[in-house]
Amino acid sequence: MPQTAPRTANPDGYTLVANALAQSGVRMVFGVVGIPITPLATAAQAAGVRFIAMRTETAAGYAACAWGYLTGHPAALLAVSGPGAVNAIAGACHAEANRMPLVVLCGACSTDEEGLGGFQEADQRAMMRPHCAVALRPNANETDAASGAALSNAIRLAVEAAAVADGVPRAAYVDLPADMLIRRYDRAEASDASEAAGSSDVVELSGSLQMQAARAARGAAPGAVREAAELLASASRPLLIVGQGAAHSAGEVAELARALDAPFVPLPMGKGVVPDSNDLNASAARSTTLRECDVCVVVGGRLDWMLGLGRPPTFAHDVKFVLVTADVADASRHAWIGVDQGVKAQASRAGRVHALALTGAVGRTSLLLANELRAARLPRSREAQRAWKARVQATASHRRAELDARLRRPRQPLDFYAAFGVLRSALLRVAPEPVVIAEGANTMDMCRLALAHDRPLSKLDAGAWGTMGVGLPYAIAAALRQPQRLVVAIEGDSALGFSLAELETAARFKLGNLLVLVMNNGGIYVRLRFDRVQNPKQHSRWRYASVSR
Repeated sequence: MPQTAPRTANPDGYTLVANALAQSGVRMVFGVVGIPITPLATAAQAAGVRFIAMRTETAAGYAACAWGYLTGHPAALLAVSGPGAVNAIAGACHAEANRMPLVVLCGACSTDEEGLGGFQEADQRAMMRPHCAVALRPNANETDAASGAALSNAIRLAVEAAAVADGVPRAAYVDLPADMLIRRYDRAEASDASEAAGSSDVVELSGSLQMQAARAARGAAPGAVREAAELLASASRPLLIVGQGAAHSAGEVAELARALDAPFVPLPMGKGVVPDSNDLNASAARSTTLRECDVCVVVGGRLDWMLGLGRPPTFAHDVKFVLVTADVADASRHAWIGVDQGVKAQASRAGRVHALALTGAVGRTSLLLANELRAARLPRSREAQRAWKARVQATASHRRAELDARLRRPRQPLDFYAAFGVLRSALLRVAPEPVVIAEGANTMDMCRLALAHDRPLSKLDAGAWGTMGVGLPYAIAAALRQPQRLVVAIEGDSALGFSLAELETAARFKLGNLLVLVMNNGGIYVRLRFDRVQNPKQHSRWRYASVSR
């Protein structure tokens, strides 16, 4: 049972919000306190919700995103009004872009000061609305009971929306006016949601979210699953791509991989869903495999820039896709296979690809597709598929051998490959497998190439937006979630600077399971730069190690 703050005859708004968070299953709040939300952090802790004070709202948002992604349930970002709310937008945008559950709570100026130049006054709801599934503001102009219920209901609805809006995790926002937080209410909660201000809107939104949650829990339509299975069974060169949306469905996706029995390529945050040690892992031959496949099933991923938008030259012009996704909006961007030629031609001119979308719960849909593959009516192109598998495995094996040789080769001065060779060797000796956070363009590329993962949710990076500054906040969230497991943040020196102050947060919370490694720190790239510098000795070498002592 969720813990709540001690009941009082006349609870204030802070207590109502804290209790609503606890009762909605929120267990972690990251934020920066100040007027008017400082007492909310205290009330949250009294209600059994842990509060992690970060150095900036931006970093707090990224940490909350990581917690939500790793646990599958939203964490909250708590920020002050005005400038704090502006900084919180980064977390909301990041959650939306990467489909991570996040509840954003921002203090706001008192309702009776709006339009008069109140302290840090801003139309925060309007600022947040484009970046969130819902942006809510409880109504203060009601009776005590109704206003208190509106405050509690806004929190509950935001948590629901962050978890399931449009079938996928998203960001949700609640505006918290100072006078509503300070105010004392006649009773802790209204007995009926209809007592809340704007009750018809509350009931309508709640009903919509319940329907979305029910839809998200179901598998895709049987007819569409059967069509996809027949398409894959008739393929000569099938390929499986695993994205981060499959991270909480590893067992089901592994079953699909076994039924498909074809090469697979994990996207960076999809690594470990199907173990990298699997013989069919084609990561080392990624470009060739993507370019030559004829039917590609993408599970929990999107045909965005990381997959060349599904277009040539990354893929062949006539490749067909099967998308296993809970994201209805993403699936709707692509044309359906099987529609008439005129529509297909029109879709091609618009730059879209031809994809059969299986919209529903990723895990359940993966199992349905696996079962249909085993019972597909069309005979599989066994000979062609065997030749395809053998060719991909041979290419991947050859390129892995080349990479291994480069990683083992000593270099003076040190380069990326030599550094990652040492790092890979060290991490292989760690049990259980550590969580690896990668940040910085070249650093992320090398982590993808050199480090293998056999467990889901073991690899995080800058994600779909390529967001710099997520590394240390992600690592803090991961270290807090699993205190007995090593978390390694591998940082480019430039990327680390975006959230460098969060080293203090990690030290303050005594996160002894967190290791930060800084690449490029006056070493790896120096030889590439010094030949362009007239006086190399005058070149400034910043040492982060001296900052963290």
